[in-house]
Amino acid sequence: VSPALISFATPQEVRLALAVGHVDWAAEAAARVRDQMPGSAEYTILNAQILAATGGARDALAELGQVLDRVLPAHVPTTVVYAQVLAAGLESSLGSDIRAFDALRKALEWAVPNNFRRPFIDLWPDLEPLLSRNRSRFGPAEDFVAALLADHAEQEDRATGVIDTLLSAREVDVLHDLPSRLTIPEIAEAEGVSENTVKTHLRSIYQKLGVNSRSAAVRAARERGLI
Repeated sequence: VSPALISFATPQEVRLALAVGHVDWAAEAAARVRDQMPGSAEYTILNAQILAATGGARDALAELGQVLDRVLPAHVPTTVVYAQVLAAGLESSLGSDIRAFDALRKALEWAVPNNFRRPFIDLWPDLEPLLSRNRSRFGPAEDFVAALLADHAEQEDRATGVIDTLLSAREVDVLHDLPSRLTIPEIAEAEGVSENTVKTHLRSIYQKLGVNSRSAAVRAARERGLI
């Protein structure tokens, strides 16, 4: 299998594994890339994805450092875009708006000439607020950003009508508890179910909303008017 194919396919595998709550599957996929492409930017980004999904935003940014500084070799140009987009979302989650915008601007410089949309689409729940807040600040990339936002809005209109039926009543109950500071054991007690049941509902919610973290699920649910 060519390095290019690995570089395109494995981030999707990791993203989907994290979306259904299987960090172990994501780690196995990343380990394969480590063995096949040691010392590559691609492996480093996969590791950063896993760190970000498990709550280590600062650790994930530190992991990305050598990719952002172009110290590690990238097998495909989309890897550089993905690194900057991931960094933008992480910086935004930490409240570093200036750094987030700078990373996003650098991502667009690479993405626009080649119409690289996939990195933005994959991380959309974290990117959309940042793109919306900074409209009219993207200069030559403004049309690219406008197209991304317009395409997503159209997809949202189609999806909103079916998302409520995709979530079960129990999943909706758990979804409503996510904005609180309740822990999983506390949610389980409040809902009168086991912790494993809550975890199962969470994996299903993440998968159906296309996210891989509690905070992203809350954002996605609010955007869809579910909470």
